[in-house]
Amino acid sequence: MKSFLWCLIFTSLFIFRGLGVKGQSITTVRLSILDSIDHTEISTAVIKLYEGDIKAVDSIFVDSKGLITTQLISERNYRFVITAVGYQTYVKTFTIPFSDVILNLGNIYLVRDSKILNEVVIKGSRPLVKPTIEGLEYSVSDDPENTTKNLLDILKKVPLLSVNNNEKVLMKGSTDFKFYINGRPAQSLQGNPESVLKSMPASSIKKVEIISHPSSRYDAEGVNGIVNIITKKNLNNGYSGTIGASYDYPIGPGLNGALSIRRGKIAISESAGYNRQHQPDLSQGTIQDNVQGFQLINQYGTKKSRGYYMFSTTDISIDIDTLNLLTASFTYYNFPDRTTSIFNNILASPGNLWPLYNELIDRTLKLGNKNLSLNYQNRFKKNKDATLTASYNYLRLNNYQSNVITYSGEQNTNQQNYSQENTFGMNEHTGQIDLSYPFKKWHVEGGTKGIFRSNFSESNQNGLTNSTITPVNTNSYIHQQNILSIYNSYSFKLFSLDWKAGGRLEKTNEKAIFMSEDKKLDFDYTNFLPSFILQKNYKKLGTLNLSYNQRIQRPGIFQLNPYVDISNSLFVSTGNVNLKPAKYHNVDFTYSKYGKSSTLSSSLFFNFTNYSIQYVTYIHQDSITISHPTNSGKVRRIGDNFNYNFSKGRTNINLNGQISYLYFSGEQLGEDISNSGFTGNIYVYIGYSLNKGYRLSLNLGYSTRDLSLQGYNNERYITSASISKSLFDKKAKISLTVNNPWTRYYRNKTTINGGDFRQTNFSDSFNRTFSVNFYYNFGRLQNGVKQNDRIIINDDLKNKK
Repeated sequence: MKSFLWCLIFTSLFIFRGLGVKGQSITTVRLSILDSIDHTEISTAVIKLYEGDIKAVDSIFVDSKGLITTQLISERNYRFVITAVGYQTYVKTFTIPFSDVILNLGNIYLVRDSKILNEVVIKGSRPLVKPTIEGLEYSVSDDPENTTKNLLDILKKVPLLSVNNNEKVLMKGSTDFKFYINGRPAQSLQGNPESVLKSMPASSIKKVEIISHPSSRYDAEGVNGIVNIITKKNLNNGYSGTIGASYDYPIGPGLNGALSIRRGKIAISESAGYNRQHQPDLSQGTIQDNVQGFQLINQYGTKKSRGYYMFSTTDISIDIDTLNLLTASFTYYNFPDRTTSIFNNILASPGNLWPLYNELIDRTLKLGNKNLSLNYQNRFKKNKDATLTASYNYLRLNNYQSNVITYSGEQNTNQQNYSQENTFGMNEHTGQIDLSYPFKKWHVEGGTKGIFRSNFSESNQNGLTNSTITPVNTNSYIHQQNILSIYNSYSFKLFSLDWKAGGRLEKTNEKAIFMSEDKKLDFDYTNFLPSFILQKNYKKLGTLNLSYNQRIQRPGIFQLNPYVDISNSLFVSTGNVNLKPAKYHNVDFTYSKYGKSSTLSSSLFFNFTNYSIQYVTYIHQDSITISHPTNSGKVRRIGDNFNYNFSKGRTNINLNGQISYLYFSGEQLGEDISNSGFTGNIYVYIGYSLNKGYRLSLNLGYSTRDLSLQGYNNERYITSASISKSLFDKKAKISLTVNNPWTRYYRNKTTINGGDFRQTNFSDSFNRTFSVNFYYNFGRLQNGVKQNDRIIINDDLKNKK
């Protein structure tokens, strides 16, 4: 059966490769008109069509997306004369071969005419949101705040996304989705994405693609979808770049820059960033009571940290000829951090002698990854919309954590000083082949993929004896995961409806080896995952979209790692090597309407699983509290994402938010537990442009408490105001921002109900902050180079958390 499936997919790929349609006398010509600087669509362009050297035979108007599709007679010479207000005239001459049924002329980039722009006042603005059958695209380059804010601030305004009170990005009210950058998995955005998103200037981002209902061509991982961040690139001869600097009080400074160079058929782009993350002393602690209200543990102290984020990305593309494209990318990410915590611990004990002691925790954490990607794309000569792509990706995760624990001031107890070390990470090789072939009325996509992943963990501890939590001093763990998959999807139009349906078949083998325990695990499983999307466009009323898909939640190294973190001797966390993947069912119903000055969207969603991965907390036999993930229960989530955007003249208004009802159920030490309730957030942005390049912005936000299987955290209000000024003929901009001026600290409280105990954790962070940002654009571009729209999106590669 396995051999048959692989033969079927490869046979299908290469049969389609040779397809061609002959004998056609009419050819469909396609073309996109874009701005040469920011590559946005020009919907005001007009094309005059000339046949040979005779006078114009027709005028063609582009649609709202800057696209044209027209039918012309084959074996003739044509000339397009393209004009648009504020741009230089562009002339395109071409010949249609007899054999071409579809001729894709790719992208035409119009150059801005500075003389005309100085004389003409263009009112209105480009739409920020563009719908797609799988979600939507948000144009960051057209956002009025793109030069003064970081990417996390911009994501608060993007439809189908929201940000909670801990600055976690949510899709459909959940953090279970995947981040990509330029179509590739973004490992730097896993685990602690909000810190990395803060270090990414919005000025370096072209757009954000929200794939809220992925089709079968996407990997099954990411329960709620994919967020694909597309950075800016230069497609014209010459160079362009951006440099920026910022200072956030009291956190520290940041630097970032981007440079793109194109010379003929070769293009190179580089982006890099650095942000210092220094946190002065902040309060934290835990109070634990039993069901009778008697206090079991009172832990109070402070923490401070010193660290930084550093990342860089290099992209290279080579246009071998008009049909073949080779691209390569290398990404580097590094995050070292050192946190020092001091606790005063009071423990309940029978009698009048309660143990008291001070605990000093010195923790060093280093997270890093390296990612290399190679892609080759071939366009079919007889149908240039058809592509065959071969891709290879290598990913290396290197993580390290050490804990040194020292005790002092002991009363009625005797504590042991000890230390821990853990090196953990992953090696991953991925290869895939994808085929995309459009016919006259339908579109076929198919492909095959192999992921070969090895997770590893090595840990040791010194100075700790007679522990029931960590009975061994060293532990080594290797987890191999091999995933083979094939997919097929079909897109077509029927009964004035857009349809997209398909399926994905994945075969997974997992092996785990425990060196210190002479223990092995070996099992495999197969999943078939269907997907279905139906869309109806109404010219005046808007667009309706209905979708269903199945997705998989696979545990990553952070959840599988058997390392027992006892950096806080009273509260211990560990992974679970026995975790199994959970299958989710997703149903979405979306309404959207996009006008010249406003957009409106609402997306109802429902997803559920009966075997979710959830964290459970309980008290161990020696009064130590343990937290670890399990496959213990069910999750039901129903809700709505809503967004309204208004832009006219000098004013921009954005309203974005989500509300959902959650139900969790599971087990804790054999006892059934559950939790349910409403959660949500709302974000309002108001911007107004003044004369002489000044702009005022106000941001208001509110988040309700978040829920988990055993508890919840507290709500939060957010206020932010900024003023910016354009400089040097709009090549530069400086901005000043104040966040939450009313209160200095925000105390995040998390409450856990453990059946026989109730626990409250609290941690302070700076709420009142100030920042100054500066950026400068530079470059020298030349007209006359056109490029086909051939972006390799290796979006089947999976993220890990």
